This record gives sequence, structure tokens and C-alpha cells, in this order.
Amino acid sequence: MSGITVITGVATDNVVVSSVAVFIDGAAYGLASGTASWTFSFNTAALTNSSHIITARAVDISGNAALAAVTVVVNNPGISAPVITSALTSTGTIGTALSYQITAVNSPVSFSAAGLPAGLSVNTVTGLISGTPATIGTSSVAISAANSSGTGSASLALSVYSACDLNQDGSTNVVDVQLQVNQALGATACTSDLNRDGLCNVIDVQRGVNAGLGGPCVVGP
Repeated sequence: MSGITVITGVATDNVVVSSVAVFIDGAAYGLASGTASWTFSFNTAALTNSSHIITARAVDISGNAALAAVTVVVNNPGISAPVITSALTSTGTIGTALSYQITAVNSPVSFSAAGLPAGLSVNTVTGLISGTPATIGTSSVAISAANSSGTGSASLALSVYSACDLNQDGSTNVVDVQLQVNQALGATACTSDLNRDGLCNVIDVQRGVNAGLGGPCVVGP
């Protein structure tokens, strides 16, 4: 048997049958629906693929009980190994808390991550990578999720930048300094191609800031 299974039975007595309880491998599993003619349904996915003993215990209104048992074989189709579904790139800032959740399909029961930057660790039960990165650079992290059928793996590119590398290009220079100035002035997004080069970027933002401060160089390459 496999999946949702319904078992049925009949309980007879010289007085009224008050209840029928079902046990699987000796453990109480629940009460059946009905008494003299009863049914009980359960999901075999909760059981291992092997033989199991299902026992019905009928009790009448006088407290007398009788048992009947049957042996069944559960053979549910196996699930596939997990497949990683979370994004394979992530970024963070040195000295600032970072978190990344490993996700996967096919009911993973454990997770791992190898090659994490200093300051980060993985919860092998939940798959959450967290901590405060202590080194700058890009790490190739081998992430995986596993279940009884196998392991699914992927490579996560995890980049940690300096707090001053605002544009996250791997270097700290005058552009990052200017971005900080722009943020302080409330100018963070380009709204017009002021230097008419066909692009709308940080240069145009800066020209807008200059104009707001009364600077003469607003347009032109």
C-alpha cells in the first residue's frame, strides 16, 4: 500500500459497540469512524517502507474489548534528492550582519555550506547562513541540501565589500566618496542625462548636486 489508505471493518457484539481504536505497530493511531461498521484512513507516508501491523480494538458499552490485526506492507515511491532553489549570488558588508537562506525542493532534512568567509556559519537544520563577515572579497561557497535519497549541491558566489565601497565595484575611490556626499544631500538616483552622453548614472547625479550647490558645470561632456 502507499499514499492515503482507507481500512474498513465490522465489529459485532451482543450489546452496542461503543468505539473502535486503531493501532499501528502497537502505538495508538486514532479512533475509527463508526462502530459496528467502521472506517479509518491514514497517510502511509508517515510510515517506513516495510511491514507494519495494524490492529483494531473494539470496545462495547460494558467495557468488553476484542482485537483483530492484519499485517500490511508499505511501499511508497521514494522522493528525489533535493535541488537547490535559492539565489546563487549574495552580497554583504564587512562588519555588518548578513543572512542568506539556503532553500531546496524535495523535502531536505539537512544543509551544509563549505568555504564560508570568516565570521559566517550555517545552521545545518534550517539552512540559514548568518553572522558578521570579517573579510573582504568574493568566496565560492559550496552549499548543499540532503534527504534520504541523496544530496543536491550548488555554488554560491558570496561577495563581501568594504563599508566605503558604496557602488560595490571592489575598490574604494572618489566615486564612493561622492556617493556618500550625494546620499547626505538626498541625491541617490539619476533623473536626467545632464552630460548628454546617452547614460544616466552617478556622473549625472553629481552634476545635479553641483547645480543645486550653485556650481556652473552642469551640462556637456
